Amino acid sequence: MSLILSDLRDGIATITLNRPEKLNAFVGSMREDLLQALRDAAGNADCRVAVITGAGRAFSAGGDVAFSKGCKRIATSMVSTNCWQRAPRSSCKSSRCRSR
Repeated sequence: MSLILSDLRDGIATITLNRPEKLNAFVGSMREDLLQALRDAAGNADCRVAVITGAGRAFSAGGDVAFSKGCKRIATSMVSTNCWQRAPRSSCKSSRCRSR
């Protein structure tokens, strides 16, 4: 199931956040997928307007806290096991990594 749906009809691009069971709270690549859908609409000469909506009873609850906690737990585990130190510094684009 795609978490971002897009449709173009009569010059109107409708972009739908499609995670109604969690009030369309953002997880994973939803942000990037939404941005890509907006870029696609902007690049389409047939599109005159874009409407962003949410499936179900809410537009969006924001970020999914449970998902964020899971990401934090994984990152904490990597730091506590020094997993992050094994990655080559050149593969990281963060300014923090370049300054180590």
